Amino acid sequence: MGATLASSLFAAEIRLDCRGFIDAALARDPRVLEESYSTEEKQAKIRQLKAAVILPKFEMNMAFGPTPGLTAGFDSQGDSIARWDFSKIGPYVGFDTKFAQPLNYGQYVTGLKAAKGDLAQKQWEIQGKRIERTVEFQRYYYGYVLALELKRLSTEAARQMQKAEDRIEEQLDEDEGKASQDDLLQIKAGRFEVDKAVLEAANGFQKAELAIRFSLGMKDSDVFVPADTLLLQRTEAIPPFDTLVVWMKSASPELRRLQAGLDAKQSLVQLEEEKLGPDFFLFGSFQYAKSWAANRQTLSQDAFLRDPVNVLTGSLGIGLKYKMNFWNTLQNVRKARVDYRQLKLKDAYALDGLTMLLRQQYNDWEMAQAKLESVRNSLRASEALLKGVAMRFDVDPSEGSKLVDAYKRNILMQKDFYFSVYQYNLSVAELLAKVGLGTDVL
Repeated sequence: MGATLASSLFAAEIRLDCRGFIDAALARDPRVLEESYSTEEKQAKIRQLKAAVILPKFEMNMAFGPTPGLTAGFDSQGDSIARWDFSKIGPYVGFDTKFAQPLNYGQYVTGLKAAKGDLAQKQWEIQGKRIERTVEFQRYYYGYVLALELKRLSTEAARQMQKAEDRIEEQLDEDEGKASQDDLLQIKAGRFEVDKAVLEAANGFQKAELAIRFSLGMKDSDVFVPADTLLLQRTEAIPPFDTLVVWMKSASPELRRLQAGLDAKQSLVQLEEEKLGPDFFLFGSFQYAKSWAANRQTLSQDAFLRDPVNVLTGSLGIGLKYKMNFWNTLQNVRKARVDYRQLKLKDAYALDGLTMLLRQQYNDWEMAQAKLESVRNSLRASEALLKGVAMRFDVDPSEGSKLVDAYKRNILMQKDFYFSVYQYNLSVAELLAKVGLGTDVL
């Protein structure tokens, strides 16, 4: 990846190659940022599940402050009772703790595996969309370089046509040579195609520049300069189709997403099946309260007096919870099994479908390659023809009409050549995306 940034007082020059442009565009793409939040949500769910393993229920309350004392007395039946004595207030402190610890560790492991599978499924889905966007940004980058090439091509053609026109006008003014007014008119009439190409190239360049600016979030004063000054054919060696299929089986985000989804669904089936049994848990509680108000030590020795404040008690045991609505839980198991079988069926024909799409893209790449070679050979012939016509025009300006025709053919051929290079480069990008490689080979 290559990237440089040269800044001046009024403008900044951003120079990037294709890989650098893709990385920069992905870094600020709001769709990528939005999708990253969905994975963070699933990661938070896994952390929450792990945090709930140890003592998911643990409550502890504490209180302290003043409390009144007690005094002995008798009720209307003559029984001994303790009465509040607010004249003897003392300090008080109390603790109340309750906890519960599930013992179904198997459900935790299965649930954690399902949550991780769900996260992996989402990550591979995002990876697939990310690869699709790399193709989109490659289309922007190569489209920008193509627009630059067409702009230079049309400008040079217009300059050469103007040069030929000036040459004929010069000979007409000097009244020498074989040039005539008809030759000048033929060149001027033929300039429409060249001027049209200039306007179309300028319009295409503006559209490509807008796409680049939007992708990078450039300021109005910034200038984008591609590191590739020429639109050249990509040099990756594309292996045979069978090799690409092997690569796709191991690298395709779609296949990996399906496999992660199958693992998650299978874990969910196991989890629902485990819920058919009872839930065992360990529970306990501890309560302690102490007051240092007057006369409490004396009264506590009376077996018939109950202290409403001082407490020391606790409990510990193993509990069992069973859902009596067995049929509802069984329906959840059946639903989970159906979902798993549906996804399993999709996984069975997914490879065949992806292989078919890869074959179609491979055929498109072969066609783009053959078209590029054909256009390249035709371009060589067109340039040789133009060179010969231009040499004859230098000797005989009356050959102006033939020069115009040669320029037209050559500029159209060069235009077709650059479009063929553009289409070939994109066919390679789309082919690698179908395999699942993205920009790994750039």
